[in-house]
Amino acid sequence: MNTVANEGAERGTEVRPGPPSQVDLAFDRTFLAQERTLMAWLRTSMSLVTFGFMLFKAFLYLEQIGKITPTRQILGPRTYGIIIIAVGVFGLIAAIAQHIRVLKRLRLHTDRLPRSLALIPTLVFACVGVLALCVAIWEHQ
Repeated sequence: MNTVANEGAERGTEVRPGPPSQVDLAFDRTFLAQERTLMAWLRTSMSLVTFGFMLFKAFLYLEQIGKITPTRQILGPRTYGIIIIAVGVFGLIAAIAQHIRVLKRLRLHTDRLPRSLALIPTLVFACVGVLALCVAIWEHQ
């Protein structure tokens, strides 16, 4: 027990903790750097998935209205769109795995790290990306 805090509480005065240590601040900086890195991966993956899906749907639309002839090339424009979507989704999944692994390693050394707020939108968009990939593959057949 902290005797200084107990003595202050007994006298009715407020005892404030001292400034955070250098080690605590280093953990905070590392945690925030991990959050920023995950958000950068999210931004990049969102760009890849949306561009790939737009490319896929644009060529599907052009085929439907008869502006271009349907092609079943191995690496046609629609297949290229699916590949771009897959790169975005799998890159985001790898970033999520790395983020979780690094935070677990940080939590071995300190218990004062907050929960990752960047992980929530990243997981949501990973699900959206997987859904977009499934739709593109389904419509490609």
